Amino acid sequence: MRPMRHISVRRLSVMRGLIFLMACLIGPAAFAASADDIGAAQSIISAQEQAFARDDAATAYSFASPALQTYFRNPDGFMSMVRGGYAPVYRETALDLPEMSAIRAAVRQLLVGHEPYPALVVDGTWNLIEANAAFAVFTESAASELLATPCNVLRLALHPEGLAPRTVNLGEWRAHILRRLRRAVIRSGDADLARLLEELRAYPCDQPEPDAELPGPGDVAVPLRICHGDRQLAFIAIIAAFGTPLDITVAELVIESFFPADPDTAAFLAERARRR
Repeated sequence: MRPMRHISVRRLSVMRGLIFLMACLIGPAAFAASADDIGAAQSIISAQEQAFARDDAATAYSFASPALQTYFRNPDGFMSMVRGGYAPVYRETALDLPEMSAIRAAVRQLLVGHEPYPALVVDGTWNLIEANAAFAVFTESAASELLATPCNVLRLALHPEGLAPRTVNLGEWRAHILRRLRRAVIRSGDADLARLLEELRAYPCDQPEPDAELPGPGDVAVPLRICHGDRQLAFIAIIAAFGTPLDITVAELVIESFFPADPDTAAFLAERARRR
């Protein structure tokens, strides 16, 4: 298993689950993916975040839309909502500090417990934090520079020297990843994610990319199908996060667990684990 390492997590001004606040705060225009809209959203979000961090209720409240100001009536009511239900706006603690030991232990237990199937943990920009031993099935034959810290798993997935050449349904999987990343850009207004999206879009793909995720025969989720030697492996993924985070770092952690999508893949992974 990869060792836990220090991470630098991008700052959050609103946390997951507070999309309605962002929508009311900066309006529908913020949900267009243009550079101007992203920049405007970033400016407002950054200013409100600074007000939250200073416990400056009046300034934070001033950035709220008229509808939200009417709903919460005054700065104190608005800040009570933030403190009571959305405390992660306040603190960001490095993952390697002693107070995060319970989080590190929980992450490791989840990763180890998921073997012999692959699982990984990423931060808010999809940089790899930790992975279990089974994750190596995705990294074999990848260029070493793609695996160097910080290893971005979306870049690893779509880069022509990463997993892309081994991905049987690259067009479908690429479309899924780009849609997921575009939603994150729109939601957060994060310039780093916007640049990553443009980089990934520029990577070559020799397969059609569907506009919608249409299931194939027997599919119940978008599968990841890869070649491994002379066999084909199929996976489905489950994404999880901490349910009650009170810290930005914890709120940003995402656990992605891959499960075999067919009996042959399950048997191969079990045998591979026995041989390790």
